Amino acid sequence: MAHNSSLRWSACCLVLALFSACISEPKVGEAVLAYVPIQVRTKTVIPKEFPNQIGLEPQGDVAVPAAMLELLEVAHRRAEVRIGPGSQYELSDAVLAQGTRVIETGSYGVWRKILVLGTWQEGWVHNQVLGGSPGNGAAVRVAMQHLPTVLVVHPVMVARSYDKAEPLAVTISRGSQFRELRRDESASLVWLPQTNSALWLSRKDVR
Repeated sequence: MAHNSSLRWSACCLVLALFSACISEPKVGEAVLAYVPIQVRTKTVIPKEFPNQIGLEPQGDVAVPAAMLELLEVAHRRAEVRIGPGSQYELSDAVLAQGTRVIETGSYGVWRKILVLGTWQEGWVHNQVLGGSPGNGAAVRVAMQHLPTVLVVHPVMVARSYDKAEPLAVTISRGSQFRELRRDESASLVWLPQTNSALWLSRKDVR
């Protein structure tokens, strides 16, 4: 009996040792697997169907080419953030330091609606405190669920590729929603999570 107990004890010790090795910290020089975000394609790929795009978002950040975003940087020593577009609105708890990078997601007069990279705080700042981002054009990690959404207000049959080089035949139903990457005077650039690419929709078709 004592011999059997000793064998069982030895077996238990071996299992515990193996388990500890599996969960131990990696040693210096060992490779560590890290999450690498998928990158949005610059070539527009039209999906077969356009279900509600919001429910198709992958988990984790997505690497978005800088040119697809309206990237800005705090140019003053500090920037106060307000909850609305005007000095009559209350200040939020956030105060941004010089060099903080933000994504512009909207505008109203001299005020810019911004999303702070990394913390994803949202608010409004005066355009005088912002300048162009001096980034090198590399992709930016974005938690896509924090980007604004646009709603398709009537059926869409024609859109534009990301490079705007050609019109694209599409069938997008009224009520479809998309994450908006950026906008200009005539169109909104929206993300297609099914194909991880982007296309332009006319501002007349979305709100």
